[in-house]
Amino acid sequence: METEENISGWRKLGWTCVAVLAAAEYSWLSVVNKAVPPLPQFMWPLQAVLFPAAVLAMLGTITFVAALAYNAAKRRPTSPVDYLAALLCAGLIIVILRW
Repeated sequence: METEENISGWRKLGWTCVAVLAAAEYSWLSVVNKAVPPLPQFMWPLQAVLFPAAVLAMLGTITFVAALAYNAAKRRPTSPVDYLAALLCAGLIIVILRW
């Protein structure tokens, strides 16, 4: 039971990182590339904190992937959803690093 609670915490970290990285990418696409509709003006404070949040999310992704690798090495149960979150995070990091 403790293992599922432990991976549940890591799962929350992984999906939080996905959300932050996706928001940072959308912000970049709307402000710099003008490829997607812009965010409303009242959301400018959110855009101001997205860069530091994206950096923290990248570090969180590394931690999340390390936790998944540890759980896989110990043969603890993990969900395919955990690996999906890790793949999404890694993909978003690659896309964001092209900035």
